[in-house]
Amino acid sequence: MSSIRSALERLDNVVGKLDASVSDVEYAMQDCVPVSEMTRQIDSARREGYFHDSDGNVIGVDFVTHRLDKAIETVENLLSK
Repeated sequence: MSSIRSALERLDNVVGKLDASVSDVEYAMQDCVPVSEMTRQIDSARREGYFHDSDGNVIGVDFVTHRLDKAIETVENLLSK
């Protein structure tokens, strides 16, 4: 009988940890942006041709692409020497 009681106590502990984990996930997800809103923001940014960072600053996609291309070109030149 003591082995059954011990197993039930362990099960109770595990269920308690699971319950706490679910609460933690629910709390963490309160700050998440819904997928539909994220999709709307991405579609809007694509139409505009630029994105905004978390501070509201405009990030020009063409400008960033150009800088990345130049950086890749520079690295390729350095590696070829």
